Amino acid sequence: MSFGQELPPPFPADPRPGKEVGILKTFISSGAEETLRFAETLARSFQGGETVLLSGDLGAGKTVFAAGLAKGLGVASRVTSPTFTVLNEYHSGRLPFFHFDLYRIASEAELDELGLDDALSSGGVTAVEWSENALSAFPSDAIRVRIRLLGEDRREITLLSGEESEESDTESEGESLESSCR
Repeated sequence: MSFGQELPPPFPADPRPGKEVGILKTFISSGAEETLRFAETLARSFQGGETVLLSGDLGAGKTVFAAGLAKGLGVASRVTSPTFTVLNEYHSGRLPFFHFDLYRIASEAELDELGLDDALSSGGVTAVEWSENALSAFPSDAIRVRIRLLGEDRREITLLSGEESEESDTESEGESLESSCR
């Protein structure tokens, strides 16, 4: 798929008035290590307060991406999917890292009990798998990451911004991770 082609929306329509999603960058990952490395590079630029919303099918690589974010923040612990615990917290890096998985969340009301607001206001970094299950609970400036399976190891990873109304900083073709991490 060429970068310039229109992509289907990664999330349901954003319920906040006037919100549009714009593509910031799309690239192709050839494996888990590249996905991890890209997320690590992205997280190194974080100053605190960032929210990263991850979408993709089961097995797409959302947890691998979250592990890369944690690594970029200096978290030494092994990052695992919080599918059953809903939240894993890591405090060993330069910023606190909160990793949510909302796959099993039935309603946004459940988020209050889980401490989502506390995580979002902590000054740390919050990564949320299956965020589409509670999209209106997140800040409008959240970084959205859509991961699509292209084959056994290949993934199309698209960074989107809720603040952008049009495509920006685009490349003519999907960029490989190797060139984006330099």
